[in-house]
Amino acid sequence: MQALSLLPQGFTARPMTLDDAEIVAQLFAISAKAQNFQFNISPEELREEWKSPKFVLEESSLGVFNASGELVGEVEIWDDHEIPVHPWVDLTMHPDYFGSGVDEALLTWGLELSRRVIDKCPEHALISAYAGTMQEYEPKIRLLESFGMTIKRYFFRMRIDMVDVPPTPVLPDGFHIQSYRHPDQLIDVIKADDDGFRDHFGYVEQPIEKKIEQWEHWINTDPVFDQTLWYLVIDDATGQIAGTCLCRNEAWGEPEVAYVNKISVRREYRQKGIALAMLRHAFHEFYKRGRHSVTLHVDANSITGAVRLYERAGMFVEQRSVTYEKVLRDGEEIARV
Repeated sequence: MQALSLLPQGFTARPMTLDDAEIVAQLFAISAKAQNFQFNISPEELREEWKSPKFVLEESSLGVFNASGELVGEVEIWDDHEIPVHPWVDLTMHPDYFGSGVDEALLTWGLELSRRVIDKCPEHALISAYAGTMQEYEPKIRLLESFGMTIKRYFFRMRIDMVDVPPTPVLPDGFHIQSYRHPDQLIDVIKADDDGFRDHFGYVEQPIEKKIEQWEHWINTDPVFDQTLWYLVIDDATGQIAGTCLCRNEAWGEPEVAYVNKISVRREYRQKGIALAMLRHAFHEFYKRGRHSVTLHVDANSITGAVRLYERAGMFVEQRSVTYEKVLRDGEEIARV
């Protein structure tokens, strides 16, 4: 690839392997600190992520090492969706090596490799690569924009630090809340989650079999998975799941902070107070468990008004990130935007 010829003298590149999880996790931590970004991942969690269905680490990653053998930059291409119209170029740089030429070589390699999805997508579909950064992290913003990438979407990390017992959740009449039963309710939860996110940014239809495979991998490899923290609101009249609030007792890299991984409500059940009730129910449970800080991530432009909802629940914006886009082939956008 052209990218490897762009590497400055004294640097070498090779694909990552599972044995590299520790040094990649260290690089992630250094990069996160430079961005004032709350994110850490353990080598064990990273290895499990790399084992995700349809992700082949040796074919989808590249690391660059300096003359001392230290990892200074790494990129992964995540295009494991059944219809991968928006491959994710996950570039991580040691802050001291922005502007060295290593960053340009890695991004060039990532964008070139992203083109492999073209043959997997419908002929009429728009295909574009995405890459992200914290909103005010100038070194990476300059890099992405120098490649002609443009802003596509903003995202927030929101947080609540509970000093007192949170307000009591109130569900509308005819509904009740219960914890998930694994694995009996897995398919029903997947379908409810899919319905709830169908009109959200980035949604692309894919077969239920693919979703089951992904969800089973997430559950089976999550060391803190707790089915009692997956909350379902049930319509008493039909028995259907109206909404889901899927939580973890720990945010990744922050064991003292709880995390709301997913929260969604089927369209026909919206505007009834279900999402707020689920969130407050989760806050109550976390508070009882001694978890007084809770975080989540949200699309800043969510059409469901999610940001306003979370603010009503007492959360505030803690961090802002931005997703950039590079069009690889013009066409019709088939993902939800």
